[in-house]
Amino acid sequence: MCIREIYNIINSLTVGTFKEKVVNQEDFIVYVGRPTCGDCNNFELDLIQLIQKYDMQDKLAYLNVAQLKKDKVAWKVFKSTYDIQYTPTLAKFEKGQLVNKVEWTPEKGISIQKVDSWIVNHI
Repeated sequence: MCIREIYNIINSLTVGTFKEKVVNQEDFIVYVGRPTCGDCNNFELDLIQLIQKYDMQDKLAYLNVAQLKKDKVAWKVFKSTYDIQYTPTLAKFEKGQLVNKVEWTPEKGISIQKVDSWIVNHI
């Protein structure tokens, strides 16, 4: 399966559309990743299996932050504003506010079992 297969599985958001959803106080769940992230590329293969297992194709959107991350100031502001520090991250927003997330960290990485449990509890 191609690493970029995620684009064929779930809809994608631009950074601008993501920000609009927050401003419009929408409820949504987003996968924040980037093709330039090795951890994201490895994670996506397992994530795709979970998306299919739980039939989540229409419940999750992909936000590619590769371009955003190139601008250090904009990336820092994004992380601070939306409390998304690392990629990959799955984040749940309700009324435009982050209410829960599961994200990769330098200390622990990201466990697909933890993601599976998060999906069961939040999607």
